[in-house]
Amino acid sequence: YGHGAEPSGDGQLVFLSYWDSGFIALDVSNPSSPVFKGRTVYPANADGDAHSSNYDDARKLLFTADEDFCKNSGPGIETGYGYLRVYDYSRLGAPRQIAQFRTQNSLGQGSLGAGDYTIHNPFLVGTDLYISWYSDGVRIVDTRDRTKPKEIGYFVPPAGQNPVKPSQRGVLSQTPQVWGVVVENGLIYASDMNTGLWVLRRK
Repeated sequence: YGHGAEPSGDGQLVFLSYWDSGFIALDVSNPSSPVFKGRTVYPANADGDAHSSNYDDARKLLFTADEDFCKNSGPGIETGYGYLRVYDYSRLGAPRQIAQFRTQNSLGQGSLGAGDYTIHNPFLVGTDLYISWYSDGVRIVDTRDRTKPKEIGYFVPPAGQNPVKPSQRGVLSQTPQVWGVVVENGLIYASDMNTGLWVLRRK
């Protein structure tokens, strides 16, 4: 199913996150008649879950987030939680994955009750990618080398003491749950479902 839409800077393209169907590129230069241009295809052993993305117009790169909460999805499927993929979209009809980035916790080797270690939303500023990553907080990833994303900073808020269990599916009420991140005027705004809004500044 369709989940999110990421436009190009000029408004001529939109990238749709379509869960197990990957990320779909549409030409919307004529908004009343969108034209399918291509889509990403997951490897056979992937769990999918295309959730959100951010497009780098200058480099024609799509930074994508797979929101996968199941660290064990069945025989023949890779283990671990959802993570970042980097696609080269220089050819709209044939996007190709050129890199990935995972946190150590997203490999899924820890306790199930320790947190939700899946990626959620990426936000690109220049070549630095700010990522909301649930119990792994905010991760800052340097993408100057498009094939080797490298973490250069992070912030994980303390666990909340929320006496009310959230209504969402299986959300853990006593762990960090960073759901969104935006950068504006040198400040990082991160929303945690359990502890609220955090306003951060990079050193």
